[in-house]
Amino acid sequence: MLGFGVSSIVYTQAYISGESQISLNLAGNKDWYAMNMGHFEGWAISVGVPWRAVKPHLDDVMERARSLWPNYLKTAPMKEEHKAALQTHWRRLHPDFSLGGQSPLCSHF
Repeated sequence: MLGFGVSSIVYTQAYISGESQISLNLAGNKDWYAMNMGHFEGWAISVGVPWRAVKPHLDDVMERARSLWPNYLKTAPMKEEHKAALQTHWRRLHPDFSLGGQSPLCSHF
């Protein structure tokens, strides 16, 4: 089976101060803030999955995340400091995955 668990890429900085790596080693990278589409492309190639089959799904996930999460976060049952930490994390991600600030595709915060 190809794939990885969601727990491999779950944000945990609200509970683990200074955490900057994901559990998953994706194309030689574990750093949240260096991760980009190229890492997923390298992973797809290394496991023999055509990139053209993977990229549309990543694009769809990012479009949904960018359009839904910022508004959802406003009413999410979370501590305000965790919401702020998550927004900061989203801004620090590579522009391929950023949900605010850095990416020209989104500026929700």
